[in-house]
This record gives sequence, C-alpha cells and structure tokens, in this order.
Amino acid sequence: MGELINHKESLQSDYETLQSANELLRDMVEDTKRGRALQVQETIKTEMLMGDAVVALDADLIETTSRAIQLEAENAFLHQQIANLAEALTANARRANDQGSKLKEAESTIAILVTEKVVLETDKAELEAEKTKL
Repeated sequence: MGELINHKESLQSDYETLQSANELLRDMVEDTKRGRALQVQETIKTEMLMGDAVVALDADLIETTSRAIQLEAENAFLHQQIANLAEALTANARRANDQGSKLKEAESTIAILVTEKVVLETDKAELEAEKTKL
C-alpha cells in the first residue's frame, strides 16, 4: 500500500508538473496568437497605406498622361500654324518677287517711252524748224 501511495504521489506530482507545463504552453500559444494578430493588423495597415499610395500614384499618372496628351495636341496645332505661316511667307515672297519683276518691267517701259518722247520731241523740233524755213 505504501508503494501505491508513493506511486500515487509520484503520479500526482507528475500530473501537477504536466499541468504547469500545459499552462505554460497555453500562455505561450496565447502570446503567439496575440503576436500573430498584431502582425496581421500591421500587415493590413501597411497594405491599406500602400493601396492609398497606389491610388494617389494612379491619379497622378492619369493627370500627367492627360496633360501630356493635351500638350501633344497643342504642339501639333503649333506645328500646323508654323507650316501655314511658312506657306504664307513663301507666297508673299513670290508675290513680292512678281511685283518686283513687274516694277522692273514698268521702269523699263517708262525708260523706253521717255526715250521715244525725246526722239519725238527732237523730230518735232526739226519739223518745226523745217516748217519755219519753208
């Protein structure tokens, strides 16, 4: 019987040790759960912040792309205006050149007419002198 009592006390002692170990393990599991829950919360916060940052970057990208398209359209319009002005300038230069040629023609014609006038006045004077002689 003494042996049974010793065995019982030994089992009781082992049981209490196991209960203490079990409590310790439960505390460790709870600590691990709390730590994991905090990690999950931090991960969620980080992902939310990153999501907000991505949304902001997407909005910036859309705005920048829109502005780039607008600037490209303005650039194309300005290039067209430059081409139109160059064409108008070329046409004006041609007209000025044509007018310069016409002016030179007119000056040449005037010079010929002045020469003819001088010749005709000389002829007239000779005829009048001959008339007076007669």
